Amino acid sequence: MCTGRSKAENPQEIWDIGFDGMIGGNGCYVESDGEVVMHQLITADQCRHIVDWLHGRGLEFYLESNNGLFASERFREAAAPVMTLYAKAKAAADWVTTDVDDDGMWNAFSHRGLI
Repeated sequence: MCTGRSKAENPQEIWDIGFDGMIGGNGCYVESDGEVVMHQLITADQCRHIVDWLHGRGLEFYLESNNGLFASERFREAAAPVMTLYAKAKAAADWVTTDVDDDGMWNAFSHRGLI
């Protein structure tokens, strides 16, 4: 799988599809057959600088690290309008697949003639 997401953002259900590797984190993480080939990390000082920069501009964010996902104090509140827009767009769509837990990926690929 190739994704901008970090490994922590990809639930086991995605891996259960049968991927044998991952290029993730916008290219900062590469895994093949269960072996980490590359994992480029930022330093603690770089992380503090980024968080200070985001806070200084009043921006909400979330970060992934080896031990989980961490959100800024008001991330959920700031994300609510975005999720509302997403829900409206989904409601206006011509076709929406089922939930990922209900074969959503399979149904979407089948619907588009990819499998």
